[in-house]
Amino acid sequence: MNKIIYTLSFLIVLSLSGTSFPQNLTQSGFQVVTISKIIGSGSTTRLPCVFRGTVQGLNSYALYRYYIQAAHFTDLGTTNIGAGNSLFMNPDSSKFIYTTGPSLNTSGNYSVFRTDATGSYTGWFSFVNTGNARFTPGYYLTPSIAIGDSLGALVSRCALNDSILVVGFNTVTADTCGTGIWGKSRGVPMNIVLLYDNVTGSGKPLNISYLESEGTTISNEVQFYVDSVNGKSNRWGTIIPNNNSSGVRRIEQASLSTGLLIGYNTCSTGLWPNGTNTVNPTGGTSAIIIDSLEAPLPVELSTFTVRLNGNSVNLNWKTESELNNYGFEIERKSDVSGWVKVGFIQGNGTSTIENIYSFIDSKISNTGVYSYRLKQIDNNGLFKYSNIISVNYSSPDNFSLSQNYPNPFNPNSIITYSLPQALQVKLLVYNSLGQIVKILEDDYKEAGVYNITFNASGLPSGIYFYKIEAGQFSKIRKMILVK
Repeated sequence: MNKIIYTLSFLIVLSLSGTSFPQNLTQSGFQVVTISKIIGSGSTTRLPCVFRGTVQGLNSYALYRYYIQAAHFTDLGTTNIGAGNSLFMNPDSSKFIYTTGPSLNTSGNYSVFRTDATGSYTGWFSFVNTGNARFTPGYYLTPSIAIGDSLGALVSRCALNDSILVVGFNTVTADTCGTGIWGKSRGVPMNIVLLYDNVTGSGKPLNISYLESEGTTISNEVQFYVDSVNGKSNRWGTIIPNNNSSGVRRIEQASLSTGLLIGYNTCSTGLWPNGTNTVNPTGGTSAIIIDSLEAPLPVELSTFTVRLNGNSVNLNWKTESELNNYGFEIERKSDVSGWVKVGFIQGNGTSTIENIYSFIDSKISNTGVYSYRLKQIDNNGLFKYSNIISVNYSSPDNFSLSQNYPNPFNPNSIITYSLPQALQVKLLVYNSLGQIVKILEDDYKEAGVYNITFNASGLPSGIYFYKIEAGQFSKIRKMILVK
């Protein structure tokens, strides 16, 4: 199947058209696009099973409750949705929520989604295996969803039209046996990790997990996950099949909020650079370890900050790696206009090291809230947006010169001043003898609040003074350099 479908959509289309919904569990109207090949089993060797799907045919802009389980084929046509515990991966929440008693009517035992204008919602979903007989190695299970309205009244019970093989942790090379695997990375916590048996990332992934820490603990997880993964930032863990002559050849990171591919690492043999062999493993619960040097899961955009400086806005961002980065469009939205492009910065599309970028938007003129986002564009034309950061611009009422921060400092400190009107400004730094050691400003400035970085790397430790002169306004403050 076309790779674009998997990396852009990761959809499971749940077509629930019309106003009459099935009350019994049915596979009618479901189309699976991506889901893992296997899931684990056992009441004390639990792991999440993650997939991404789209619910369609519901009311527009409506709020629905839901929970996820797994069904055996004998559950179809009945009111039984199956078994398993739900793990809710709502991208609007600061953490995942785990429940051992899924229900549409008890707070904490369901999650919610809101549909768009077409009556659809796309997101990541997950359930966790238990000791229920459905999770018997060799069985095939189908993820199922119970959907309720905003008050918890049942709307539909639905099962996918594809299934996942249940395997058990074992040291035998057989289709029903699996081995644990976990890894370290530099990825973003709560993002999704996908493991493939090929370098292109085509077909079903072997398994799908997520990056810790997600803010919750799953009870009775397999021991290697408890010891080495749970609560440890940027780590991931899951189970892979023992009967796999290709091994793990590709490890991807996808966005929790959009599902888009962020970064990946590959190994054409399944024998990773540091000697980790994923081909036909027989470790059972003695897990394979993928080091961060082998599969760092690079994040193209790792930091993004926006700061007012007078009537301009300074944007700064950093990337840890750029395997496929054409560049960044800078977009702005104000109280009176929608998103508009205000600039473009060329990327370093083959870099595997940290890159630092900056941009100054000098077109701020009216009082109000200004929001910014980065549109990171791949070399193939695909793109994804950063988070949105807003600043509130207003002309100050008075002159001011704030105390530098930090103070004491070494070697950098920020000095902030404000102007209620446009004036010629001087900002000078003196040593304890009254000698000028640095001219920070000597220019005509528009009204606004300004932040100036003072770098004292070439000066000795001691007491210094900084003075502003702007029209009739003059003020002096003291700062301490400690090296």
